[in-house]
Amino acid sequence: MRDAGEADCTSPEAISLLHIHGTLDETIGFEGGAISGFSYPGAVETTARLAARAGCAETATDGERFDFSGDTVAQETIHAGCDEGFDVRLWTLENGSHIPAWGEGTMDRALDWMLARSR
Repeated sequence: MRDAGEADCTSPEAISLLHIHGTLDETIGFEGGAISGFSYPGAVETTARLAARAGCAETATDGERFDFSGDTVAQETIHAGCDEGFDVRLWTLENGSHIPAWGEGTMDRALDWMLARSR
């Protein structure tokens, strides 16, 4: 099995990222996995890699816990101290699937995050 690594990424440019991932995702595993012989990192490692590109602090901190949908709670993880204009966060959906239901106000929360970022 071949590991996809940083060298496989075509763009060295940093981006802001809001990664939303369910812990029970059977399509793209929260902890990582493999598809068609290529392994991929989990949600925590993916956000950490992109946070490093964006100049964020090495250690992430827990942010707010909030109701994502009726039976799914989200735990926000924040990579603070990023270069100006960048923000990297992970919303871990506890017991969330690959395509979770969006609760009332959750889509607005995600849209507000996206519209507040220029890169």
